[in-house]
Amino acid sequence: MKKIMNLYFSPMETFKALNEKPDWIIPIVVTVVVVLIMTMIALPKVILPDRAKAITEMDQIPEEYKEKALERLEGVGPYIQTPIAIVIFSFILLFAQTGILMLVFLISGSRAPFKKMLAIVSYSYLTGIPEVILKTMMMLIKKSTHVFTSLALVVPNMDLKSPLFKVLSRIDIFTIWQLSLIALGCSVIYGVDRKKSFSIIFGLWVLWLIIVLIVASVLPKGIGF
Repeated sequence: MKKIMNLYFSPMETFKALNEKPDWIIPIVVTVVVVLIMTMIALPKVILPDRAKAITEMDQIPEEYKEKALERLEGVGPYIQTPIAIVIFSFILLFAQTGILMLVFLISGSRAPFKKMLAIVSYSYLTGIPEVILKTMMMLIKKSTHVFTSLALVVPNMDLKSPLFKVLSRIDIFTIWQLSLIALGCSVIYGVDRKKSFSIIFGLWVLWLIIVLIVASVLPKGIGF
């Protein structure tokens, strides 16, 4: 618990402790539990109504398909499928991000045990706790899932399906916080200077944003990415 609290107030202490004795299960479990609680609170009041509204507004979909899609939003199905999807996706994302970062640092000439990188990424997910609490409160107040703590706030009237909006919505304060923590953690476990670590982490992020922009520009409007 001390390492979790230090992550918010003294992250270097947490990363130094993880370099000595890495662990990763508790932070991801704590984060997922909080995300599940907040999601289940917002699900009936905001998320499902928003999904239903989005389906009914899809002019390109035949009415019979709309009806079937709306039926799937009823009953206990969403309350079972949503938690399962969150848990599975969280762990897949955790291991995928860890693997990618390990590969990139290996290419750059730095080596560290997989468990240490896994611990750094897992602890960085704790930034998701204040994020999901804040955004759930915003959703409940606004009665909409379209809430942002990103550069999307600068252009509130922009088309939500536009490529530029998809990029701006990803330049989020919580994302920057998480990436900064990962960069700090990597500088500890790899023994590299912070400049190199931050350059690698944020360089990857910028590359991802470019990919998002390109793919969103190619895909037809209405297809999520």
